[in-house]
Amino acid sequence: MITLKNWSVCGGVDESGYTPPECRTTRVQGEAYGVHLRLGKLDGKKLITGPLVKVSGLVVRTENGTEYRLDGMSAEYVKWLGEKGMSCDPLNPIKMK
Repeated sequence: MITLKNWSVCGGVDESGYTPPECRTTRVQGEAYGVHLRLGKLDGKKLITGPLVKVSGLVVRTENGTEYRLDGMSAEYVKWLGEKGMSCDPLNPIKMK
């Protein structure tokens, strides 16, 4: 399983400029460690996941079935959350509808 360190939640890319917010996908970005089937050995490579389809605690799964273990949220993301008056459960950091 690939580990994402220094991670944060990000939205999907809206290249058209016309995708309504409720249709955008949730993704995670961070420094990846481990071996990815398509990308090979990652050793800290910056990566944005595909759209998330399942979240179970600190493990997320993407549309294509790749699973990532979340390890250490980005300090900038924690600061941003605080500025927005939002908090984050460290054991269940990502909420999906």
